[in-house]
Amino acid sequence: MPQPMTPAELPIVFFDGPCGLCQRSIQWLVRHERVIKGSPKLHFASLQSDLATDLLPSGLRTPPLEGLVFSFDAKNRVGAVAVRALAHHLHWPYRWLLALTPSFGYRWVARKRMDLSMRLGTCDLENTEIRERLLH
Repeated sequence: MPQPMTPAELPIVFFDGPCGLCQRSIQWLVRHERVIKGSPKLHFASLQSDLATDLLPSGLRTPPLEGLVFSFDAKNRVGAVAVRALAHHLHWPYRWLLALTPSFGYRWVARKRMDLSMRLGTCDLENTEIRERLLH
């Protein structure tokens, strides 16, 4: 029987917890994630969580937030680099679209995310299929 993976070994997407756009992005990732044989599914944690405090340097979790952080294989990828790294975990055509995410496009959305969040509102990640993959 294989040993369970520690949080540091899991592919974790760290997101801004109170951001509605970020929450909806997590739901979108789960809907379009492809299962890769032998690889763990994506897991998720808020940048404001205790896990983020344990695993990430303070610069990545202290406002102003630099953006989405994808932690996997002992590397932290931030912003557009994180989005491009997540592409491998998605189905076609989303894999291709994320792989081509330009840095300027990510920065624009990141700057506008709170305005977009107010329009979209927050969503409940605890009452979805994400619950088992949401780390605290």
